[in-house]
Amino acid sequence: MSAALTYLPVSLALLSISLSTSYLFSLSRSQPQQPQPSNDNPGSASTQARFTPYRPAPSIVDDTASVTSGPKSPSSTLSDFDFETFTFRLPLPTSSSKSSMPSEGELAADALNEESILRFPSFKMEDAVTLGMNLRKRFRASMRHAKGKGCVISIQTMQGATMFACAVGEGSDVSLDSWWHIEGMIKVVRRTGHSTFYIEKGAAAIGKPAEQLGLPFPEYRLDGGAFPIWLQNSSVGPIGIIAIYSGSSVEDHHLIISTLRSYFSKMSASDRGSVAATDR
Repeated sequence: MSAALTYLPVSLALLSISLSTSYLFSLSRSQPQQPQPSNDNPGSASTQARFTPYRPAPSIVDDTASVTSGPKSPSSTLSDFDFETFTFRLPLPTSSSKSSMPSEGELAADALNEESILRFPSFKMEDAVTLGMNLRKRFRASMRHAKGKGCVISIQTMQGATMFACAVGEGSDVSLDSWWHIEGMIKVVRRTGHSTFYIEKGAAAIGKPAEQLGLPFPEYRLDGGAFPIWLQNSSVGPIGIIAIYSGSSVEDHHLIISTLRSYFSKMSASDRGSVAATDR
């Protein structure tokens, strides 16, 4: 009994310390946390660089925003651009506007038509390698290569997996900057579902800079030369991107188009040969 009475004060002291510690801890937990600095304010520049696919940030959709590049026109507002599908509402060419040089709007319309025509029945790794090697061969036979220019080529899935990549030439044309540039072009296709040439010419036709369309530089590069890989009869979206960068928007785009047309022509001839052999 005396031993129990001896330890009783010690036990009461320990209990008091434990209760005091618990009380102080609960007070510290209940104190309001100070707000941390954030860049997610609606008007900040960093918010404008973050976009949900096919949904523009509210600060971007502003018909009163000033146009810093391209031709200015009273009708050139963001009503000329559909943020849902990243398509331009371009005016039809009139007879008075016909000239030897196609307008930016006509070039954009042609590019959009190419996307609907140049589609694959299926697409495998072998197709990516064949296309990549054909694109390399055509560039090596071009005047730009004859003048000493080089290029970088990349074929990727929409998820970012590389199916083919190569460089042609030496020096600055195939430097790390060129690979960063082609990645910016690929991001445009991944973001919009359209070729960079279509977006470039469509933006020029309505007189809007890329930033107003939700494609800020330098993350996105509107140089022609990146093209979506679509499957026939698909309405969901492209499955990949084929891209080349040599520094010429028009020539790079046309090189991809000519390579695809040749590829589909050979595929069609092969199918006809197979059908003919079967009929025999």
